[in-house]
Amino acid sequence: MSDSSSHGASGIPGWRARAVSSVSACALIECLAFAYVAVVFPALDGFYAIDRFRAIGVNVQGHLGPAEVLRQAVFILEYAFAVVMLYAATRLGRWRSTGVLALFVPLLTLDLAAHAIYGRPAGIGNISALNASATMLGAALQEYGSIIAAAAGKALLLVAPLVVKAWIGHERRWSIVCPLLLAAALTAMYGTILVKRGPPALIGFPKGFSYALGSVYLKLNDVIGRPRRVPAQPMTAPEYPDIRNVVVVVDESVEYGYFSRVLDAGKSRYADFGLAYSGANCSAASNYILRKALWSRSDRGRLGIARTDSLFALARRAGYVVTYIDNQGVLSDPTTRNYIDAKELGDINRVVENEGPPYERDPTALQQIAVLARTGRNFIFVNKNGAHFPYPASVAPDRATGDRVADYTTSVRVNAADFLLALQDAVPADTMVFYTSDHGQSLTTRATHCNTGAETTAQEFRVPFLVLATNPGPAQQLQQAAALQRGRLTHLEFSESVRRVLGYRIPGMGSIFDARPAQAGFCGLYGSPKVFFGMLPECRVLVR
Repeated sequence: MSDSSSHGASGIPGWRARAVSSVSACALIECLAFAYVAVVFPALDGFYAIDRFRAIGVNVQGHLGPAEVLRQAVFILEYAFAVVMLYAATRLGRWRSTGVLALFVPLLTLDLAAHAIYGRPAGIGNISALNASATMLGAALQEYGSIIAAAAGKALLLVAPLVVKAWIGHERRWSIVCPLLLAAALTAMYGTILVKRGPPALIGFPKGFSYALGSVYLKLNDVIGRPRRVPAQPMTAPEYPDIRNVVVVVDESVEYGYFSRVLDAGKSRYADFGLAYSGANCSAASNYILRKALWSRSDRGRLGIARTDSLFALARRAGYVVTYIDNQGVLSDPTTRNYIDAKELGDINRVVENEGPPYERDPTALQQIAVLARTGRNFIFVNKNGAHFPYPASVAPDRATGDRVADYTTSVRVNAADFLLALQDAVPADTMVFYTSDHGQSLTTRATHCNTGAETTAQEFRVPFLVLATNPGPAQQLQQAAALQRGRLTHLEFSESVRRVLGYRIPGMGSIFDARPAQAGFCGLYGSPKVFFGMLPECRVLVR
């Protein structure tokens, strides 16, 4: 009896010691996990948060004031919530933790990759552009594969140990309510800063969370936004009532300087309006403007953008059969689709989607235009593949060299200049062809286009503007118009000119048919083409 009692008593301290040791080990694991997140998470982008914290602490007079101290405190709170939320994600149980953390990896990868490409954190405008280009993910992987791979590696460096910790940790599981509350707090902070101080104040928001919340608020803006509308007005008669085919060719990434050097002007029958400026420096925004948006050329800094009737709708009203030739998988994009909504899609009679190798798509479209133009009255809108990156993929394999500039030049020559010369011989009489590119291209910057703010370059907006009429009378008039308007036009006049041929106009908007030269001055849009929670789109002054 006494031996048994003695044995039990002597075992209690050992049991307690083991329990204390186990608790201590668990506590150590939790502390290490939290410390790991707190250090590695901000380190992934080179501790950019420190630079941003210092920048927030300086007002316009160069001093630290009460407002700056408050903003610094909020900035610290953002990162504190983000770190605690990532740590909390390891305490939800093995499978739930794995799922939550796995969802965070692509968001973090996108944010880190964008930072590396743009040279700074992605702002709302960049996030909008990236989401609008979702269908070009394959091309982006080829062009920026090493940068994206490095970003993914960094994301896994943070997340993989947290997943391991979630599986080996034995601390009591937390309720999913905890990270949800933290996510709600971050969402509220993001929205409050956005509304109170605007998108620039969100630069430096914790990576991964920034991309996710930016996307959420962009979608929310689409739902609640009510764009200003300026309807197109019918004309007494179209500029050329006998035109049976109106073809609008929107090329991809064709910069005017490269184009002008490779176009054989001696063989061209197009009226060449010379250097023009695109409405935006990114594909989706530019196509949105070309089809259904406008502003005054006198706007500076921010644009009073307005929606108007889509070219598809106007062509349908004018009695044309509307065909949309898609060489970029625009309509396969599950997100933005170049801002083609259900209503606009309903105005299209026929959709032709060309797939296969990128370098084969534009020649295929050329044949399709030639066939369609010989049947009835047609409005044909083409989104070409053009000179889209990666440039070697846009030319036949035997013509690709691996040199960036050489391959870009070849793609412009083959897919733009040679395409136009072939098209002028392929279309029948009573046809008018309008040609431009969605935007230009800068081969000297980290991102070739879609830059925002101070990173934008004029080359991203420099595009060709040519018009072909197959009938002699209109052709001569177009040549006279080109002599008057050369080097003065933008996408705003491009779209208005198409409207005039369809029999519609917008009062106050210039076109190639005006008797006087287009007004000077132009500011090209960057970022989202929509009013964002009351804030008008921003722009870069291209012509003063």
